[in-house]
Amino acid sequence: EARDWWTQTRTTELSRLYALHLHGFIVPEADGDYRFFADVRGQMRFFLSPGADEARAVPLPFAPAPAATNGQDAAAPVFNLVSPPVVLRAGRRYFVRVLFIPGWQERLKILWAHQTDDGVQATPEPITSAHLRTSAE
Repeated sequence: EARDWWTQTRTTELSRLYALHLHGFIVPEADGDYRFFADVRGQMRFFLSPGADEARAVPLPFAPAPAATNGQDAAAPVFNLVSPPVVLRAGRRYFVRVLFIPGWQERLKILWAHQTDDGVQATPEPITSAHLRTSAE
């Protein structure tokens, strides 16, 4: 049941009527640490599997983003949640599932960023179709 992951925030009547369930596979193009970022207006739960096995997907914890990354710089991407680093391997399929209950603005945007070998994190970018696969692919 979706209610077990709701936080104690105010929701609209509309958001109580439905939830979105998105799932598929991400395929990174480089080895290394990745962080996921979310711009969410509503409630979100993001699951990631250590491979293509859907049954092994676990919730990825997100924390509030620092204020400096939360839209104060007009050139920076806007997001309000950030995950801890996760090690991903190039070309490998990782099952993801996102459960989303919209809030009054009904917005969900998920980005990711790869940390380079020298420890510098790239600017968060949307996960494009080049990195997404369905179960049939």
